[in-house]
Amino acid sequence: MKYYIEIGTSDFDTFTEQVKDDTNWSGIAVEPIRKLLDNIPIRDNTIYENSAITNEDGSVYIYTITDEKVLNMDISYRGLSTFNLNNDYIKGRNLTASFNKIIVNGITFKSLIEKYNFYNQLDYLKIDTEGFDCQVVYQVLEYYGNDISKLPKEIFFEVEHSYYSKVEALKKVLYDYYLIEDVDNNHNLICKLKNN
Repeated sequence: MKYYIEIGTSDFDTFTEQVKDDTNWSGIAVEPIRKLLDNIPIRDNTIYENSAITNEDGSVYIYTITDEKVLNMDISYRGLSTFNLNNDYIKGRNLTASFNKIIVNGITFKSLIEKYNFYNQLDYLKIDTEGFDCQVVYQVLEYYGNDISKLPKEIFFEVEHSYYSKVEALKKVLYDYYLIEDVDNNHNLICKLKNN
């Protein structure tokens, strides 16, 4: 069995191709927006967690794009939600007024692992959290420490909504353990565990 976690799974870009049709994967799909979580295809051996990964456990405010706004946009906007409306991506597209503020459950990466006793080494970790990605990766690294036998074998995360300085600082930490590949002109990074 292979193990994965997908954080910010949405309902249109769900489950990487490796996981989608392979029944030998067991994992957790994490999505804070209930209607998106409810639309995700059901997979055997997958746990569905209706939460946002946050720095502390508890209820948090999140901004989610309105259904009316999404009707006239590319499908990828359907899953757009963020903790921070004051970012260049949203402001640059004049989207600030197109969001609703809602309360969702927040859970740390550590609490997620402990909630489901999901202690196996991850073969794949995907993070797509619209600007909170670097913070989630830091939580992952903090949780597993420098134990290379526990770190995820592969981490795929979005960087286009994160500040350049945060991404560069995180890459310096990741270089100790991972080979890092830039994907899609600085939109995403794939980090593959060295000596794996």
